[in-house]
Amino acid sequence: MSLLFDSSALLNLIRMIGGSSIRYLRGNYVLSNYVLSLTPYEIGNAVWKEATLLKTISINEALALLQYIDKLYSFLPVISPSSRV
Repeated sequence: MSLLFDSSALLNLIRMIGGSSIRYLRGNYVLSNYVLSLTPYEIGNAVWKEATLLKTISINEALALLQYIDKLYSFLPVISPSSRV
């Protein structure tokens, strides 16, 4: 089964299961999981908003979260709307 993660799904997964999300995304499915091409930008915007406007997380927490998400992008293929899966 292949799954396509948009920004809210990926961010919610990370928040729900934390460090286990890498294992979940990498190993639980026979076929790859994917992220949309805009997902990195949308997540960056959401994390920036939480840290600077809403003040629900600190800048350090935001940076740590973005570094963690960057690790996910090292193995999740990014597809654009014109790509075929």
